[in-house]
Amino acid sequence: MIFTNFLRTKKRYMLLVIPFLFIVLVLVFREFPKHLSQPIIFTDNLLHIGFLDRLALENSVWVKGSLLLISAYLIISVTLRYKLLSQETCLPGILYICLTAGTLWESSDIFLLLAVIFTTLAFINLQGAIHNSYSVTNVFNVGFFTLLALLFYPKLIFLLVWAFVALFLSGRSSLRDVIALFFGFATVIFFFVFYCFWTNSLQDILPSIERLITMEGKSFHFSDAIWLSIGILVFIFICSLGVMLGYYSGAIVNQRKSMTDFVLSFFILLSTSFLMPGMGNDVFYVLAIPLSYYFSQYFILQGAGYWADFQFLLFLAACGLLYWHGDILSLNDFF
Repeated sequence: MIFTNFLRTKKRYMLLVIPFLFIVLVLVFREFPKHLSQPIIFTDNLLHIGFLDRLALENSVWVKGSLLLISAYLIISVTLRYKLLSQETCLPGILYICLTAGTLWESSDIFLLLAVIFTTLAFINLQGAIHNSYSVTNVFNVGFFTLLALLFYPKLIFLLVWAFVALFLSGRSSLRDVIALFFGFATVIFFFVFYCFWTNSLQDILPSIERLITMEGKSFHFSDAIWLSIGILVFIFICSLGVMLGYYSGAIVNQRKSMTDFVLSFFILLSTSFLMPGMGNDVFYVLAIPLSYYFSQYFILQGAGYWADFQFLLFLAACGLLYWHGDILSLNDFF
């Protein structure tokens, strides 16, 4: 694949430097001067923490870019730690930034991006549970970070379904594992209830949860350029099925479980965009987590060749359309 030598390096620090330079370029090219006058749009959350609310009101793209970079680093770290890819590369983080940077200005806020970070941590710990079947710490962390993500973005409630189903599909279905998962949930619930008690807002918990989950907010509005971009990504996805199915059949057990987890998360999160009212294109930030791994695996398996290079350049073109026309995609209707 084109740029393979650039994205693969024996110097570990370059795996951190390249995504950092990439996100800086993304922010610089879109920050000035077009988006300085965009309206401030941020979602509500169950944790009303003063300094986070102030950061949300400032709507700084540099803060949001930093949070996006953290998510990219976490995605890179899980592929390196558990050897999910056949080479050490920062490609998953780069692809994640490419897929999400286009809507970073108008549709995202720090609460959504914090929820994405905690969701990514839940993914990482599930991989840990798959590769270390004797420890329940990772199972506990899956429940802990999943529910923590919901506090910042309650519309991701279907992550609870993902946590249960993915745990069973990964072979961690013993009573001890289920109890550890519930303890992870219960720990977050305990501290959240204590926080509400401390702030004298216990009576508002259930009404706030119902309001934030069911409220109408954002709706999809796709331009022709966005439809073209999505069509290109679907085309590459269809072309990749044969290669990825062949890789799946020859992979070791843990790699199969990891791939199943990513595919399951993709479809559960995709269903969230249709079943949850008012989610809009915020779902792209969590959908891009499994997609970045999937496309990275595919491009690496493709190796060298004109067809592989052509598909990779098509992918970059699709992300470029999302990047330059993301403001059109995020023109949401607010009720």
